[in-house]
Amino acid sequence: PVILLLPFVGGFSRTLNAACRKMVESGAVLIAAAGNYNDDACLYSPASEPEVITVGAVNFADQPLSTGTTGTNVGRCVDVFAPGDDIISASSDCPTCFTTKSGTSQAAAHVAGIAAVLLNLSPNSSSAELLQQLRYHSVKQVINPESLPLNHRLTTPNMVVALPNPTSTLT
Repeated sequence: PVILLLPFVGGFSRTLNAACRKMVESGAVLIAAAGNYNDDACLYSPASEPEVITVGAVNFADQPLSTGTTGTNVGRCVDVFAPGDDIISASSDCPTCFTTKSGTSQAAAHVAGIAAVLLNLSPNSSSAELLQQLRYHSVKQVINPESLPLNHRLTTPNMVVALPNPTSTLT
């Protein structure tokens, strides 16, 4: 399968969600940013599509990323969280320049990389099986529920993805 990173988010779109669903049905693994509106990820696409692996962002302390008036989207449409604060990446300013960025796009890129490692270990995995592996290897119960909006505390997954131990076996 191919892994597609969707580091963008827009308003809810049945058309975009249907296109994403079709790609997953054809064997692709789609990993999407949850969005940075400090809101319910289910209100946005492609984050709201159940067949897409939707990623929220955490800071250096494994708490939901918040940057002033914005922050990671949360809720039942988020599948996992990943580091998304001050991530160093290539800059478009020059061929050798670097910059730091924050948000769910950076977190989704982390998950895409880990998914590629997992897919290399188990190349016939479906998107659903890959999500199961991502959750299995995640660090659980590190996010302080008090840091989440009250109406999303019970529905937001409390897990931050981690690269599997090289000696561990896939289940």
